[in-house]
Amino acid sequence: MDKVSDKPYKETFVPLYISNECDSVCKICNLRKNNNKIIRKTATKEEIYDQLNIIYSIEKISAVCILTGEHITGRKRRDNLDLVIWSINLAIQIGFKKVYFNIGALTDDEIIYIRRNVIKTEVLILSLFQETYSRSSYKKFFSNSFIKNSPKEDFDFRYKTCEKWIDHGFESVDIGILVGLNDLEEDFKSLIIHAEKLKSKGANIYISLPRVIGNSENFKLIKNENYIKLIKNMKSKCPWAKIIMTSREDVNLIKKVLEYIDIISPGCSDVVPYRKEGKIINSELTSQFVVSKIRDRPSEFLNNFEIDFCYYKNN
Repeated sequence: MDKVSDKPYKETFVPLYISNECDSVCKICNLRKNNNKIIRKTATKEEIYDQLNIIYSIEKISAVCILTGEHITGRKRRDNLDLVIWSINLAIQIGFKKVYFNIGALTDDEIIYIRRNVIKTEVLILSLFQETYSRSSYKKFFSNSFIKNSPKEDFDFRYKTCEKWIDHGFESVDIGILVGLNDLEEDFKSLIIHAEKLKSKGANIYISLPRVIGNSENFKLIKNENYIKLIKNMKSKCPWAKIIMTSREDVNLIKKVLEYIDIISPGCSDVVPYRKEGKIINSELTSQFVVSKIRDRPSEFLNNFEIDFCYYKNN
């Protein structure tokens, strides 16, 4: 729903993973192709319909992000794209006011195909994080010499997708870094340059700053105080951008930066995880990452904040 009062307000949306199948080999992602411990699943259309109706009719949230893994060229990639487009159109028909989607980098032909087949393109937001703007760090985390044709390993293909998206007449992009993969100051500066470049082309800019999750000597865990400083600095440098935070972060931390963010995204990175009743299960056997095995429902999480939310009807 739109803004309903003069109180401070934020936007919201719920992530909906409809598949955890993936051909990429990202070392920091549970969905990587060479992770043999994960149980692969792609939702049926009936399951997607049920999930969208739970989010819209029970959780009362009318903005959603459709997510899948990334696929190499071929039938599987086209089938995934078709399922995503079907899901986007269904969300629009149900009544969702904003639909983000995150399925990886796109070719010109795929962007044109989306434009021809999505019934209401103005509500659509391409969500595509570069993860890191350092080519050496990108190669370290997103390429693998033992698996050919990993769809995410091409740095330039990924970087240029957002610009192509705008050139083909779309309006909005959600870009970002995975905080902790690379030198923070270097990625911060490069993200601002990328955002300004897209803004100069007329794009509406959303910025995501998720912190890397897990324990590894390969990346750096960023302390809360440094993370809070990063968010404040990003809003100062890009006041025209909408800053997104997800419920992978603790409620109390989000409250500390509430003044500097624009969107709170509650939910789960598991495949079709939402239920008509009860908490959300977040399983390491199927999810992209696990914050905790039991998660609050999106509406429960939003109710921790004494503010109004656009796209959320709390009654």
